[in-house]
Amino acid sequence: MYIQNNIRILVIDDEKLISISLKHALEKMGRYVVDSVFNGGDAIKRLEGNHYDVIITDLNLPDYKEFELVKAMRKLATETPLIVMSACYPDSSLHDMRFQNVFKCFHKPFEIQDVLSGIEEALASRNTDKLPAGL
Repeated sequence: MYIQNNIRILVIDDEKLISISLKHALEKMGRYVVDSVFNGGDAIKRLEGNHYDVIITDLNLPDYKEFELVKAMRKLATETPLIVMSACYPDSSLHDMRFQNVFKCFHKPFEIQDVLSGIEEALASRNTDKLPAGL
């Protein structure tokens, strides 16, 4: 397991219950500092002034659809591991996820343990410069 305190995470989801619940669950672990926003515009503003160790985002938001936000975030956070969560996405999106350097994808609903494992894998990959074999 990757060990470091005060890992900074940005969570983006327009479903406020998911965003806030994920923020609280991660912060309760004691080693994550989590910013939570509910739209892509606010996510871009946060990225312009802050560094994050991991970004977790919904794939479809009211102001950004599918990979629009991922592409915009990649311009500001080129190396930050990006985890996508979505209620549904077509199989054809897997190619787009790899092309946009998405680290992992979770289907909603998801288990918090899966998200924690994904975060730890993402952090570990930054130290070894390796991406996982699959999404």
